[in-house]
This record gives sequence, structure tokens and C-alpha cells, in this order.
Amino acid sequence: MPKVSFVWAGAGREVSVVGSVNREKPIKLELLSKRGSPAVFRGEFRVDTSVQKVFYKFIVDGKSTLDDSVAQENWPGHGMRNVTTPRSSKTASQPYPYRKLDFDNYDFRVLVLKFSDSDDGKLDCYLEHESLINPGSYLALSYCWGNQETTRSIQIGGHFVEITTNLAAALYAVRRLRCPTATKGLIRLWVDAICINQTDNEERSNQVRNMRQIYAKSSEVLSWVGSGALSGFPSEAVEYLIKKQSLIQRLNDATSSHRDAQMLLDDFSSFSFATKEAWVENKLNIMDAFFNQPYWKRVWIIQEVTVASRVTIVWGNAEIPWEVVAKALSVWKMMEISNGPRQTRGFTNALHLLEFHDHGNVKPQPISLLDAISWSHQTLSTDPRDRIFALLGLCHDGPRFVPVPNYKQSLEAIMTDMVLSMMRYTKSLDLICLKGVGVKRPASMKLPSWVPNIVDLWSRSLTIQEKSFFDWKSVNSFMPVLDGSDATTLKVKGKFLGKITSLSTGMSTNGIIRLPTHPREPWIHATSNLIRKDPRLWNSSDEHRDLRDALYRTLTMCLLPESISYDCARDCFASLWIPTGRGAIHNLALIDWIDSNAEFRVQDFTLREWSMLKSGYDTQTYKNDLYPDKTLLEVFIATLEKVLGSGMKLAALDGSQMLAMVHPDARVGDKLYALKGCTIPVTLRVAIRPTEVGLVMESTVVGGAYLLGRDKLYHQRHRNGAEMPDIEWGSVPGVLELF
Repeated sequence: MPKVSFVWAGAGREVSVVGSVNREKPIKLELLSKRGSPAVFRGEFRVDTSVQKVFYKFIVDGKSTLDDSVAQENWPGHGMRNVTTPRSSKTASQPYPYRKLDFDNYDFRVLVLKFSDSDDGKLDCYLEHESLINPGSYLALSYCWGNQETTRSIQIGGHFVEITTNLAAALYAVRRLRCPTATKGLIRLWVDAICINQTDNEERSNQVRNMRQIYAKSSEVLSWVGSGALSGFPSEAVEYLIKKQSLIQRLNDATSSHRDAQMLLDDFSSFSFATKEAWVENKLNIMDAFFNQPYWKRVWIIQEVTVASRVTIVWGNAEIPWEVVAKALSVWKMMEISNGPRQTRGFTNALHLLEFHDHGNVKPQPISLLDAISWSHQTLSTDPRDRIFALLGLCHDGPRFVPVPNYKQSLEAIMTDMVLSMMRYTKSLDLICLKGVGVKRPASMKLPSWVPNIVDLWSRSLTIQEKSFFDWKSVNSFMPVLDGSDATTLKVKGKFLGKITSLSTGMSTNGIIRLPTHPREPWIHATSNLIRKDPRLWNSSDEHRDLRDALYRTLTMCLLPESISYDCARDCFASLWIPTGRGAIHNLALIDWIDSNAEFRVQDFTLREWSMLKSGYDTQTYKNDLYPDKTLLEVFIATLEKVLGSGMKLAALDGSQMLAMVHPDARVGDKLYALKGCTIPVTLRVAIRPTEVGLVMESTVVGGAYLLGRDKLYHQRHRNGAEMPDIEWGSVPGVLELF
């Protein structure tokens, strides 16, 4: 069907087509207003000369979209007369007249699609009310809203409703696949964008609360992934490859028979052997194209797929049961893909669905809201609040932390209320330590510093402390959130541990190495001679030895395996600035960090000098060829790389604790505190602000920190399993106010 672009001039005036109607050509007419300027309506015609019909959409001033119904027109060759005037913007902007839902009756709407074998592009449908108490049979559509700039109008009960072309394609597919076998040729279908009055925030909130039940009570969920258009490959190629992979796994598990294999071959008997071999050869590209479809990143599909009793994935002409897709995904998750790292493959976009599916169906376990948010970190939604609301129906604690999905609240208010509720319920402040690396909050986002941006947190880089948050977070028996705390201020007990006096540089986390402005001294071969130059490094005091040991334990955050003894770790640390260690390091960013911080001073010595320090005990193993063992040295280097590569920086302190690993956003002058109710120390930035009542100290959270003296795991491992003595909080004066 040819397309004709034109400029509208008004009803009743002749419009001439320039050129042939068999290809796109512009048409232009201008109706001058009284002031002499043209009133211009731009639009697009789709002309079907065989039935003399014109389909048109109008864009006014590049902003408003005006649509009209299909019109019967005269089409005398290259001219067009008396074209119907498009509806006015006032008429077009009127919303669909939804009838109110009875919330007490758990009402929801279903879209009724009528079967049609006509290809005139019309969808004949209407809305009717249902109750979740005893609903009739209906299907539910799972889909991606798609590009909002490409839309089309459909008529629902005689009213025009604007939807995206992707949703329209999904509705056509449902009509094609299900209407012929439906009772009376009618399909009752839940489509959230149509069945919910999107302009009514109260209704949206109510329907979000009921969303789990709506999908759970449907007879089938149809997951529309897309039209199946892949360059050179039909939609059946995806179906064949997924079913084949799933079948291979079932045969290996002895849960299927070779008869099933024959049935699979029969399904694709219309395709030649060579064609199917070509599909297999291009499996990675085909699967990438399929799983890179926007559908797989939509946050709402998690609930839609997880709670439904039956899910069918629709990809063009192909229909694939979700269980088959899940089986194939689980295999690919475990397989080593030789053509590239697994994280670059398209199917990773759907792996989070396995996590929810397994917890909800395979091995039923309760899911916490925090877990759900972290698992779904790569998902997207048109409304960022849905990154939370879409998960509530799956989580056992969702209603506790977000009692009502309220679209009248801002995202910031929702996250603040949720985090404060979590802190009070778990009696833990650990959440305030989650900041992420390189996460710059938009200026428009007004969040207190103690509230993590949990919607985006897990989609960014994390420090090694933050990555293991679910391992070290704790629950307490006392309430750490003090009276007077609100949505802007968190009041807590805190004990000062030290102020940062100097900071190491950070190790590059993006692979970019900054070259020094001037050549560094070739001192690697000279490091072992430092002992001869400075007698203090030989047979040093016990205090110096303890500080040296604290250095490598802090740098590795005591994550070294027990197979690495104190003596071995000491010699691994010493090798970093000599040829033995340098030859074992393959990460250029780590080499750059070691070189850049060789002169970083901690009290009496630089890091390079500390590495050479020997006590009376150390001299017994000094120059022993067994140390460091090559394999253990590689483990030491790998551990150091994990810590520094996550962004953590080494800090020298002026307090009782002399060393710490701190968040990459920390600065010289920031202060470290132990907070009552927080498992790890916290870095705070303190500012003095004048107010009407005098000077007020405001503290903002920079991030978590690691101190050897506040590591419970280290204390238990190296102090005969004894618990680390807690702070006597009764003697700690004052209250910290975090903003």
C-alpha cells in the first residue's frame, strides 16, 4: 500500500498528487488565514486504491496527534476531492470515558476482541467489567509498550484510543492465534495499558495491588516478544533452537524420550535439513537478536511470567511454552560459550526470570523486596516507580514496606519511606552503606544521603563491600533509628573512629591508565636494598611489625584464604615492589596503582618501605626461597585486585584506627564512625551550617568503610573465635543527625 506525505489545507479543497501514487510523494496545499499565514496540518496518507479507502493520521505543529477513522473517498487517478476534515485537537485529546471500577468488588476490566478474517486493519473491540472474586475465563497479555512516537488509533466501543504500534501488533497476533477457536469468536483479554484508566492515579494504584491476582487467575498469559522479523531467519528458527536445546537437556535428564525428538522433527518438517543446519550454525546470533528484544527488559513481565499457571511466548508465528524457554535458559546459564563472555550474550537479559521462576515454582521460597530489586536490576519501565511496584506482588514483605502503590508519590518519597521502614523493621542501619561506584544522582533527585538509590544501585558498579551486602547485613535486637527521625533526617548513635588524613589513588576500574607526567624512577630492582639504606627497616620494633601486617591485611580486607599464612602473606606483600611480584602481575591497572602509591606514606614509612620491613621473627624466614609460593602469590594478587578494582581506596587516619579502606567518593577530612546498629563503619562528611539557633553540624553519608579493628569475621578467625567486643554505647555522648 503506497504512502503519500502531504500538507493539509482544509476541507472541500482539491488536493493534487504530485507524481505517481505508487510511491511516496509529497502533496502540499496551504489555506491562508486572515493574517496571511498558512494553517498547516501535516499528515500521512495510506492509500488503498483497490477499495478506494484512505487511512490518515495528522500531526499539528509537530506536537499534537489528530486521528480520524477510515474514510471512504473518491480517488480519480491523481486527484482527491473533499477529504474529510480531521477531528479538532479538542476532540482528539478527550480521554476514553471509562466507567468507574467497584474496588470493593475487586473489579477489573477486560478487552473483548471480535474475530475478523478481513485485512482492512480494523480491530473491533470493547471493554467490560469483571470481578476477581469469581471471574469468567480470560487471557492476559504480557508485552512491551514500545516506541511512544509510533502509534496508531483503534476504536474501542466507538471511541478512539491511541496505542503504540507494538501493542497493536500484539492485539492482531492474539486475534489471529486465539479468536478462531474462542467461544463465539470473542477473546476476553487483560491489557493493562487499555484496561486501566491511566489518568486515574487512584485506580492505577488499586489495579497494581491486584495485578498478581489478575495474571494468576488468567487461563493463559500470552507473552508478545515481537513480530519475529530477523534478518534472513523466520520466527520458526528461534522456536526450533529453543525447543531443541530444551529437548537435549530433557534427554540428558532422562525426563523425555526419543519419541519427543521425533515429534520435534515433525514440527519443522516443512523446513529443509540445510535450512535447519544454517539455524544451528547461526544459533548465537539468532538467540542474541531474540533475547535482545525490549520485551525481556520490561520489569512487569517478571510478575506476569512468574505467577501465571500457563505462559506462551509468542514470537511472530512461533508459539513456545515458557517451561521450554526456561529449560533452555538454565542450560545456557551453565554452559561455557566459547564465542565470547557470557555477560555479552543476549540471553542474559532473561536470566533474572529464572531466579524468580525457581523461587516461585521449582523450589518455593519467600522472596524479599530487597532481593527482588537486586535480581531485576537490568529491567526497565516507562515509569521508574514501577521498578518497585511491579515486584510487590511477588515479595512476602512487599506490603510491609510499601503498603500502597501510590502514583501520587514521587520516586524519592517512595524510596525514602521504604528504606526507613526497612531500617525500623530489621533494626539495622546497614542499608545506608549502599552507595555504588561512580553513581551521580541527577540534580532533580532529592534523596537524603542515607537513602540508597536502590532502583538503580545494582545496575551500576559496586565496591567489594557492597557486592557482599547480603552476606554481612544483620538484624539487631534494639532500635537504632532514634526518635525524631523523619523523611529528611536520620538520628543515630555514633562513635568517632578517625579522620582521613591522606588517601591513596584509586585503581582504574574502566581499563583507562593515566600515564605519569614524568618518567618514574627505575626502582623495582633497588627495592630490596632499602633495608641497607635505612636500619630501621631491619629488626624493627613489634609496633612497626604490627602496623606493616595491618597494611596488607587492610589492603586485602582479610579476604585471603586460610591457606595463605601470615608469613606467606607478608612475603607476598613484600614482593609487590620487586621483580618477583612484578612479573606475576598481569593487570596493567594494578601495576599502575602499585607504582603510583609506592610513595604513599603511613606514619614513618612509605608503602614500598613498609613492604621491606623485617622484625626479629621475620628474619628467620627472610630470603627463604620457598616464599612466596608462586600459586599463593597469584591468589594474593587476585585478592588485592578484587579489592582495589572495586574502587576502594587506602586511607590513613588520625584516630585510634590508623588504616582503613574507604569508598571511592571519600575525601581527605572525611570522618569514620561506628554507628550503633550498623555492621560496618561508615564514612561521613561533616559540615557546619549556621542557623537561627546557632551552628549546626550536618553529616552526610559517603559510604561504608573497612577497618581491621571493626571486622567481626577477622576477629573470629584470628582471635580463637571470640566475639569482637562491642562499643559501650551507654558512654557514647550525643546523637548524630544524618541528612
